[in-house]
Amino acid sequence: MPPVKRERTGRGVPTKSEITHHAPAPERDPEPQPELEPESDPQPPAPSRGFPWIPSHILNPLLLLFLNVSISSGLTALAAQYIGDELGTVQKEAPDEYWWYIVPGWRLLKAWGIWWGGFGATESALLTFLSLAPTTHFLATFHPSLSGYAHASTVAISTLSITLPMYLIRSKIAGPSDHHKKHHKRTKVDRSTYISTGLLAGSIYASVMYSSLKTFLTRLIVTYFPSIGAKSAGLVESVERVYHPTPASWGLALPVGFAVADLIFKQALKTRPVSRGGDAGSHGLVKRIWNWFGPRAQTVIKRTSWIAGYMGADALVRLAGITKGGSLEGAAVVGGVWVLATLLTGGVFGWISRE
Repeated sequence: MPPVKRERTGRGVPTKSEITHHAPAPERDPEPQPELEPESDPQPPAPSRGFPWIPSHILNPLLLLFLNVSISSGLTALAAQYIGDELGTVQKEAPDEYWWYIVPGWRLLKAWGIWWGGFGATESALLTFLSLAPTTHFLATFHPSLSGYAHASTVAISTLSITLPMYLIRSKIAGPSDHHKKHHKRTKVDRSTYISTGLLAGSIYASVMYSSLKTFLTRLIVTYFPSIGAKSAGLVESVERVYHPTPASWGLALPVGFAVADLIFKQALKTRPVSRGGDAGSHGLVKRIWNWFGPRAQTVIKRTSWIAGYMGADALVRLAGITKGGSLEGAAVVGGVWVLATLLTGGVFGWISRE
């Protein structure tokens, strides 16, 4: 009987052929591969500056000041062809030194302060507009012969001459605003909150100005501005317009209120709390008092000081030196009332935004 070839089933002992067939191949040492340098992403060449020997923190403010003066001078020369005669009725013959040193010096100082304060293009426009508010309200109230086109042209020239250069420089070159942005987070303010705070600020300004004109401000203005109320001088129709407010004079309180709410209250809500490390006893008295306020309160104090300082200084330069019949005492009284309204508004915003 021939032998029967049985197939192996299950896990029996493998045959020699299976062992040879399934045996792993002997390992070989891998051939050495040539080392390749890591590929680096191509970087665009750094833009070359026209003045590489001037540091950027010096070149940027100088560029801002140059563009500010150039744009302002060009727009003023263009607007003088249309509103020059109208503005000449309220401008006095100031000495040449005043036009060559005081007015340009204040313009440059205002632009440099905006840059050093870390304001952006929009904030620069708002701060410039607020600095012109005392003079604009004074002329609209006591010199109603000036048209709204003259007021709008004056405000537009001053605003555009600082906003356009600031936008170009801030968007292309890193500046002091980077440090300013580190301490602020992007927090959206509710629209209803912004509207209510803007109306609140506008009502404060309107109330302060109206009560001041009704009580003491008109008397002091007539005293320190002798030409006010004199019809023979051809400057003002009558002081009675003070007791009958016009939209041109009192309507200014509304945009002023919204501008102040944007610069103070809105920025205070965006302030990021900063941890206060270190030993408090190692600081001086002024530093310890300043650190006693919270981050939001510090923002309110700084922004209120900027607005009040710009309002008071611009009123002194324009009303005392450029306006006919103007005096330093009268400009100080007018600017002081606006500074008081700003301080009251800042105090209210500080109380609302307290932490």
